[in-house]
Amino acid sequence: MPLKVTKIDEYITVLQTPDYPFTSNSYLITLKNKEEKVNILVDPTPQQYFKDLVLSLNELIGGVENLDIIFLNHQDPDLSSSIAPLMDMSKNSILITSEDTWRLIRFYGLNRERFQPIEYFPNRRVILKTDDTLEFIHTPFCHFRGAWMLYIPERKALFSGDLLGGLSSKEPNGIYATENSWEGIKLFHEIYMPSKEALRLAVDKIGRLTPLPELILPQHGDIIRKNLILDFLAKLNDLEVGLDYLKKHEEQHQTYLFAFNEILQNIKIVIQTEIN
Repeated sequence: MPLKVTKIDEYITVLQTPDYPFTSNSYLITLKNKEEKVNILVDPTPQQYFKDLVLSLNELIGGVENLDIIFLNHQDPDLSSSIAPLMDMSKNSILITSEDTWRLIRFYGLNRERFQPIEYFPNRRVILKTDDTLEFIHTPFCHFRGAWMLYIPERKALFSGDLLGGLSSKEPNGIYATENSWEGIKLFHEIYMPSKEALRLAVDKIGRLTPLPELILPQHGDIIRKNLILDFLAKLNDLEVGLDYLKKHEEQHQTYLFAFNEILQNIKIVIQTEIN
């Protein structure tokens, strides 16, 4: 099945894999003014959908060769496995990601001269020739040590990677989160985020953005709009995830096991008493 391509606004288009309900989202951002234009691809689709990605970019921007920037939140293959052929076809594009991510994705045979580490940008931001700003927000261990979000304050759009990602909503044709989306987000974070402390740090960083985002665009699942952003962030802040989640449920499991053994022991005593 081809990618699902949906225009979010004048500047942002989402390209979604058909792996419902656990879709992968890639985002094409086209920033422009009267004289300049910059095309940015955020978290490319997996290599499995590379041909569909190329065809979609042909329709949207006239071809892969018109990409200027490719941004990666982290190194997982569902967003990095197509990076090598993409950069081969887009000879003038640069790759922006963290040094931590680069250490792993360089094994795809990428050219370091076309890699721009986030850590080298002063104040972790860059102003484009369109006068738009790219801000990079470090979210360590959510879920990767070198994960960085991309924020475009002029558009109030935050590209959050796995943070706030989850299963898609039950609306077959919907791309936006509803209150029902929380269960998919909750499950995803319980499994993939390592600790409550790491998650709270990331939530705090989002809350400090100026201006506050009105769109959060994760790499998986539904796009979150302003009416749900604060609600979902508040829920994330109190969520038990990763080691905390496992420890909590392990303790519950041990309690149930102890109680079950106690019941068995009491049954044995009763049986033994009746026999005697």
